[in-house]
Amino acid sequence: MGSEERIIAHLKRVSDRLKKYAAEHGRSVGLKVEEMELIEERRKLVRDLNGFWVKAMIRDETLSGQFSTKDIEVLKHLVDIRTEEKQADQEFTIVFVFNENPFFSNPQICKKVTAHRSDGFVRVEPAAISWYENKHSTLAEDQMNDAFRECFSFFEWLESKEDLMGIALHIRGEFLSSAVDLFLSEVSGDDLFETETQTEDQDEESTLLSSDDEY
Repeated sequence: MGSEERIIAHLKRVSDRLKKYAAEHGRSVGLKVEEMELIEERRKLVRDLNGFWVKAMIRDETLSGQFSTKDIEVLKHLVDIRTEEKQADQEFTIVFVFNENPFFSNPQICKKVTAHRSDGFVRVEPAAISWYENKHSTLAEDQMNDAFRECFSFFEWLESKEDLMGIALHIRGEFLSSAVDLFLSEVSGDDLFETETQTEDQDEESTLLSSDDEY
């Protein structure tokens, strides 16, 4: 078994444990110690899997409609997603960690969220992103895929004060616990992320993600 196969096998075991934990304990604001330990274990494993996070995000049913073509190019530099929890006052921060890239100078982008259990209200704060000149992912509409023109970009959400679709809670909960399954859902010998040429019958996901760039 090769190195990547061993990582994936281990990831599957961690993913199964995360799902079991979620089924037994339900979803709530504030990760528990055991769940945090499993997520940390997964974090260490995925570092050597190219494009893990962008692949998982584009294959997630809730998140997939929130990306422009330009967003995908930026998210190829995403290397980690984690949450920082403050259970007492129901606050958490989603931290998106990036490699050095040509789009912005931030090593990480933080989205702070406050959730109130009593009324279900969720307040989010705009993330500060230090874009390089003319590199903002929402700068030019013609850089967006036609199928996604009516959806704001993921980075627009990061910089906004609203979360009408519940993206923050979804990322912190269901997405983080199922990321491994999402990553593996389309893996095959001709995985779309490694396809060098496009054909006319490639699906929408392949159109968004195919690129000559290597991670």
